[in-house]
Amino acid sequence: MTRTGMFIRLLGAGIAIFAIASYWLWTVGKKADVQSRIETLQAQLAEARWQLESEREAAAATLTQMQGSIDELTEELAKRSVIEMRLRKSVLSEDEPELAIEAPKDTAKGQVGERGPGFVTGILYSEEKSSAVIDNKILYEQDTIHGVRVVEIHRDKVEFEKNGERWSQRIQQTPPAVWKKNEG
Repeated sequence: MTRTGMFIRLLGAGIAIFAIASYWLWTVGKKADVQSRIETLQAQLAEARWQLESEREAAAATLTQMQGSIDELTEELAKRSVIEMRLRKSVLSEDEPELAIEAPKDTAKGQVGERGPGFVTGILYSEEKSSAVIDNKILYEQDTIHGVRVVEIHRDKVEFEKNGERWSQRIQQTPPAVWKKNEG
Protein backbone atom coordinates (compact mmCIF):
# COMPACT_ATOMS: atom_id res chain seq x y z
CA MET A 1 0.00 0.00 0.00
CA THR A 2 1.24 3.38 -0.87
CA ARG A 3 1.65 6.33 1.30
CA THR A 4 -1.16 8.14 -0.41
CA GLY A 5 -3.45 5.17 0.04
CA MET A 6 -2.46 4.93 3.64
CA PHE A 7 -2.99 8.64 4.12
CA ILE A 8 -6.42 8.42 2.51
CA ARG A 9 -7.37 5.50 4.74
CA LEU A 10 -6.21 7.35 7.85
CA LEU A 11 -8.03 10.48 6.71
CA GLY A 12 -11.23 8.42 6.12
CA ALA A 13 -10.86 6.75 9.52
CA GLY A 14 -10.36 10.17 11.14
CA ILE A 15 -13.43 11.53 9.42
CA ALA A 16 -15.42 8.47 10.50
CA ILE A 17 -14.20 8.82 14.08
CA PHE A 18 -15.06 12.53 14.00
CA ALA A 19 -18.55 11.77 12.62
CA ILE A 20 -19.11 9.07 15.23
CA ALA A 21 -17.90 11.39 18.02
CA SER A 22 -20.07 14.23 16.72
CA TYR A 23 -23.12 11.95 16.53
CA TRP A 24 -22.39 10.64 20.02
CA LEU A 25 -22.09 14.16 21.41
CA TRP A 26 -25.30 15.17 19.60
CA THR A 27 -27.23 12.17 21.01
CA VAL A 28 -25.83 12.79 24.50
CA GLY A 29 -27.08 16.40 24.25
CA LYS A 30 -30.49 15.26 22.98
CA LYS A 31 -30.66 12.63 25.70
CA ALA A 32 -29.93 15.32 28.31
CA ASP A 33 -32.66 17.56 26.81
CA VAL A 34 -35.15 14.68 26.78
CA GLN A 35 -34.19 13.69 30.33
CA SER A 36 -34.65 17.29 31.47
CA ARG A 37 -38.08 17.46 29.81
CA ILE A 38 -39.08 14.15 31.41
CA GLU A 39 -38.03 15.43 34.84
CA THR A 40 -39.96 18.68 34.29
CA LEU A 41 -43.08 16.77 33.23
CA GLN A 42 -42.75 14.41 36.22
CA ALA A 43 -42.51 17.42 38.56
CA GLN A 44 -45.60 18.98 36.94
CA LEU A 45 -47.47 15.69 37.23
CA ALA A 46 -46.56 15.39 40.91
CA GLU A 47 -47.77 18.99 41.50
CA ALA A 48 -51.03 18.29 39.65
CA ARG A 49 -51.59 15.13 41.70
CA TRP A 50 -50.97 17.06 44.92
CA GLN A 51 -53.40 19.82 43.87
CA LEU A 52 -56.00 17.27 42.82
CA GLU A 53 -55.71 15.48 46.16
CA SER A 54 -55.98 18.80 48.04
CA GLU A 55 -59.06 19.77 46.04
CA ARG A 56 -60.59 16.32 46.61
CA GLU A 57 -60.05 16.66 50.36
CA ALA A 58 -61.53 20.17 50.32
CA ALA A 59 -64.52 18.93 48.30
CA ALA A 60 -65.04 16.04 50.73
CA ALA A 61 -64.95 18.48 53.66
CA THR A 62 -67.42 20.78 51.90
CA LEU A 63 -69.67 17.83 51.11
CA THR A 64 -69.61 16.71 54.75
CA GLN A 65 -70.43 20.26 55.86
CA MET A 66 -73.29 20.51 53.34
CA GLN A 67 -74.70 17.16 54.47
CA GLY A 68 -74.65 18.43 58.05
CA SER A 69 -76.51 21.56 56.96
CA ILE A 70 -79.04 19.46 55.06
CA ASP A 71 -79.56 17.27 58.14
CA GLU A 72 -80.05 20.37 60.33
CA LEU A 73 -82.49 21.92 57.86
CA THR A 74 -84.40 18.65 57.53
CA GLU A 75 -84.71 18.46 61.30
CA GLU A 76 -85.81 22.11 61.45
CA LEU A 77 -88.38 21.50 58.69
CA ALA A 78 -89.75 18.48 60.56
CA LYS A 79 -90.06 20.59 63.72
CA ARG A 80 -91.81 23.37 61.81
CA SER A 81 -94.17 20.87 60.19
CA VAL A 82 -95.13 19.56 63.62
CA ILE A 83 -95.60 23.13 64.88
CA GLU A 84 -97.66 24.02 61.79
CA MET A 85 -99.86 20.96 62.27
CA ARG A 86 -100.39 21.86 65.93
CA LEU A 87 -101.20 25.46 65.01
CA ARG A 88 -103.64 24.38 62.32
CA LYS A 89 -105.27 21.95 64.71
CA SER A 90 -105.44 24.70 67.31
CA VAL A 91 -106.89 27.21 64.83
CA LEU A 92 -109.42 24.73 63.54
CA SER A 93 -110.48 23.49 66.97
CA GLU A 94 -110.49 26.84 68.85
CA ASP A 95 -111.97 29.18 66.23
CA GLU A 96 -114.43 26.77 64.65
CA PRO A 97 -115.08 23.72 66.83
CA GLU A 98 -117.38 22.24 64.18
CA LEU A 99 -114.81 22.81 61.40
CA ALA A 100 -113.26 19.70 59.94
CA ILE A 101 -110.63 19.17 57.28
CA GLU A 102 -113.20 17.58 54.97
CA ALA A 103 -116.33 19.44 53.95
CA PRO A 104 -119.52 18.48 55.78
CA LYS A 105 -121.95 16.11 54.09
CA ASP A 106 -124.43 18.94 53.35
CA THR A 107 -122.00 20.48 50.90
CA ALA A 108 -123.76 21.06 47.59
CA LYS A 109 -122.07 22.49 44.50
CA GLY A 110 -119.14 23.79 46.57
CA GLN A 111 -121.29 25.54 49.18
CA VAL A 112 -120.43 25.02 52.80
CA GLY A 113 -123.50 25.26 55.00
CA GLU A 114 -125.34 28.59 54.73
CA ARG A 115 -122.18 30.63 54.12
CA GLY A 116 -121.83 29.79 50.43
CA PRO A 117 -118.55 29.07 48.68
CA GLY A 118 -115.38 31.03 49.44
CA PHE A 119 -115.75 31.57 53.18
CA VAL A 120 -112.33 32.31 54.76
CA THR A 121 -112.23 30.80 58.25
CA GLY A 122 -108.59 31.34 59.16
CA ILE A 123 -105.12 32.39 57.98
CA LEU A 124 -101.82 30.90 59.04
CA TYR A 125 -99.28 33.46 57.84
CA SER A 126 -95.55 32.80 57.49
CA GLU A 127 -92.84 34.34 55.33
CA GLU A 128 -92.03 30.97 53.74
CA LYS A 129 -95.45 29.43 53.06
CA SER A 130 -98.72 30.88 54.26
CA SER A 131 -102.00 28.99 54.21
CA ALA A 132 -105.67 29.83 54.58
CA VAL A 133 -108.68 27.77 55.61
CA ILE A 134 -111.35 28.26 52.94
CA ASP A 135 -114.50 26.15 52.95
CA ASN A 136 -112.94 23.79 55.48
CA LYS A 137 -109.89 23.15 53.26
CA ILE A 138 -106.32 24.26 53.89
CA LEU A 139 -105.09 26.05 50.78
CA TYR A 140 -101.81 27.66 49.76
CA GLU A 141 -100.96 30.42 47.29
CA GLN A 142 -101.72 29.35 43.69
CA ASP A 143 -104.16 26.62 44.83
CA THR A 144 -107.61 26.61 43.23
CA ILE A 145 -111.02 26.01 44.82
CA HIS A 146 -114.40 26.33 43.06
CA GLY A 147 -112.58 27.71 40.00
CA VAL A 148 -111.05 30.52 42.09
CA ARG A 149 -107.28 30.84 42.40
CA VAL A 150 -105.64 31.88 45.69
CA VAL A 151 -103.27 34.62 44.48
CA GLU A 152 -101.65 35.77 47.73
CA ILE A 153 -102.14 35.22 51.45
CA HIS A 154 -101.49 38.19 53.76
CA ARG A 155 -101.60 38.41 57.56
CA ASP A 156 -105.17 39.71 57.54
CA LYS A 157 -106.65 38.92 54.12
CA VAL A 158 -106.52 36.61 51.13
CA GLU A 159 -106.36 37.80 47.51
CA PHE A 160 -108.30 35.78 44.93
CA GLU A 161 -108.66 35.75 41.14
CA LYS A 162 -111.32 34.25 38.88
CA ASN A 163 -111.76 34.90 35.16
CA GLY A 164 -109.46 37.94 35.31
CA GLU A 165 -111.33 39.51 38.26
CA ARG A 166 -109.32 40.03 41.49
CA TRP A 167 -110.54 40.75 45.00
CA SER A 168 -109.56 40.40 48.67
CA GLN A 169 -111.40 38.85 51.59
CA ARG A 170 -110.77 39.06 55.31
CA ILE A 171 -111.42 36.28 57.81
CA GLN A 172 -115.15 35.70 58.44
CA GLN A 173 -116.08 38.22 55.69
CA THR A 174 -119.09 37.28 53.55
CA PRO A 175 -117.78 36.06 50.18
CA PRO A 176 -118.68 38.21 47.18
CA ALA A 177 -121.01 36.96 44.44
CA VAL A 178 -118.09 36.27 42.09
CA TRP A 179 -117.64 32.94 43.91
CA LYS A 180 -120.98 31.76 42.52
CA LYS A 181 -120.51 33.04 38.95
CA ASN A 182 -120.27 30.37 36.24
CA GLU A 183 -121.10 27.55 38.63
CA GLY A 184 -123.41 24.90 37.24
